[in-house]
Amino acid sequence: MKKGNRYTLIMAALLFLVVFGGWFLMDKLLSAKQNQILSQKGQVAIPSVINDDKNGSADIMVSENDQNDFTGKVLSEEEIAEVLSVWEEGGRQIPHEPFAGQMSMKQAIDKGCQWIANLAEAKILPDEMRTTPFDNITAKLFTLENDTDIEMQMLSMWEITYTKNDVKIYMRIHAWSGEIWMADITMDKESVEYEECMDERLLGMAFPSFSWRDSGMSAHLENGIYYEIGKNGSVYIMLQRYGEVRDNPHFGFCLWLETKVKNKN
Repeated sequence: MKKGNRYTLIMAALLFLVVFGGWFLMDKLLSAKQNQILSQKGQVAIPSVINDDKNGSADIMVSENDQNDFTGKVLSEEEIAEVLSVWEEGGRQIPHEPFAGQMSMKQAIDKGCQWIANLAEAKILPDEMRTTPFDNITAKLFTLENDTDIEMQMLSMWEITYTKNDVKIYMRIHAWSGEIWMADITMDKESVEYEECMDERLLGMAFPSFSWRDSGMSAHLENGIYYEIGKNGSVYIMLQRYGEVRDNPHFGFCLWLETKVKNKN
């Protein structure tokens, strides 16, 4: 073989290695960036959760950045009331990535999955909600612009929506404490299993870690709302059961925390 031909083959081989290596490296970088966005960005839509374990934990691929230092800050009734008062006042939503010590997206979604599985285990939600994957999950993290002295990270909430067949569950999880502060559940009448559950038991299962809720003070309002009052009277734990609504034949219930009873219609 002529020397010139050998050089040509060598150059062609080197060019192939450079092009192929560059493509491979770019593919790896794009995959890593995609995983980082999924694990940290303030909002994401997950069309289908491929796998759920028997406890309802979502099997979602995340990067190493998702393994943050979240431990769950324990808040007093008064601290919860301070945060709720800002949320009730409202303000401009500011999406953000998780601050240090806050829940990652995967941790927040897993928290909601476990909560849903627990209610399904207790026959409050349809049995299929225990183990089967959801049709769709959306999640976003944001805080609120405010004029108070409360730190921004203290006001952050994960808003997550889970859908499965006719069941839709929307919840808010406090990103620093990792506790669910609100859940709104709607479903077709055929799926309703919660109606046999007493109000007190339903609230106890929905908010099991709030030791301050057991004050012994509770009441029913005329519009179907049941509430309990925290030990210090700062936070109300609310429950409203839905009946059939005109043009919307769904049933369900809403659970939430607030600083004062609002006479919902």
